[in-house]
Amino acid sequence: MQSVLSFNQVEFGWLKDKTDLKVKQISFQESSKYFIYGPSGSGKSTLLNLLTGFIKPNKGEILLFSKDITKLSDRQLNKFRATHMGFVFQSFNLIPYLTAEENIKLPLKFLKKAPAFDLNKMVTKLNLHDCLKMKTELLSHGEQQRVALLKALISSPEILVCDEPTSALDSEVESQFFEVLFSDLCKDMTIIFVSHNMSLKDKFDHQLSIEVFKDV
Repeated sequence: MQSVLSFNQVEFGWLKDKTDLKVKQISFQESSKYFIYGPSGSGKSTLLNLLTGFIKPNKGEILLFSKDITKLSDRQLNKFRATHMGFVFQSFNLIPYLTAEENIKLPLKFLKKAPAFDLNKMVTKLNLHDCLKMKTELLSHGEQQRVALLKALISSPEILVCDEPTSALDSEVESQFFEVLFSDLCKDMTIIFVSHNMSLKDKFDHQLSIEVFKDV
């Protein structure tokens, strides 16, 4: 399988005299599903910010489709990231004054692409039909999380990054979330899913402890 994302000799620390993450070499393969686990405060969000380019390492290279994203300008990185990645973060990253439908379709305007799926069918599957015309600031946490999932998938990205995406969901909605995540819609995506909930790990092809990224 081809590597879509890799860390090579990467070091990062929030303080100059302290290294928080240190990775000699780790690659993420196309169409594979990764579960990265560790307790709260262990550095999982820092890792995600590195691999998505939101923060840059102190040393080393991070290759996304063979391009070193640490060398890109913010403008180049924003375009490159939007083209290849989808995100479902704890903070949802939704625009509160836009409706759920407007939020979901936002990436399509930037990328000038058609939706990757029938929105009405997916909205029905995730029990969001009554929410579609509502501003997202009026939605529950669980509804916002499902809107964020559809927003992340609408452009069919090659890599889907998820940061504790089911933390606000009850068991029934969590089941619906994973039904979509492991459906044919996502079968060709590389999924990087971060969580402290170890009961979810067996759903994924690969399980990696955050300690793997701390060879310090």
